[in-house]
Amino acid sequence: MVSTGCYSPSPPSWYCSSSRTASGSSSAIRSPPTANRSGSNSTVVGISAAAAIAAYSFLGFDAVTTLAEETKDAARNIPRAIIWIVSIGGVIFFVVAYVVQLVHPGDIFDDAQAASYAMSVQVGGQFFADWTNLAEIIAGSASCLAVQLSSSRLLFIMGRDGVLPRRMFGTLNGRIRTPVF
Repeated sequence: MVSTGCYSPSPPSWYCSSSRTASGSSSAIRSPPTANRSGSNSTVVGISAAAAIAAYSFLGFDAVTTLAEETKDAARNIPRAIIWIVSIGGVIFFVVAYVVQLVHPGDIFDDAQAASYAMSVQVGGQFFADWTNLAEIIAGSASCLAVQLSSSRLLFIMGRDGVLPRRMFGTLNGRIRTPVF
């Protein structure tokens, strides 16, 4: 049996969209989207794909450790920062995934390239969708800056420790103490 998703037109009455069995018959199931219905046909491929998405969603949280040398009281603050990053990121990821499933059950979109924008319009209208797009652009740019910052620090540390050529990678700017290369 394959279920395409759940939605709630008026809480608390949850409805799953029609589920099809191997014989082609369909049925509606009343349950919240988080319910674990017995008889669901989860596959190894589906679970693996979900696990990969979850892992990639948290990829990069450890980049904060590359700034440990510049952090005041790093032994106390870096572990706290990592826990906060994972916690906040996890909550945001869960809420967004849950809302997306409520707004658009299933995985079939008219235009997969514009699915995020279409759902933003559906949730909050054109103004909300435009601001969401702007926030995504700003967040993407900030992410690029964070990657450059952690990469330059990592290359400096490798140069300083002799893993990479020290002359090229292991030097800091004398005035502002940032990696030269």
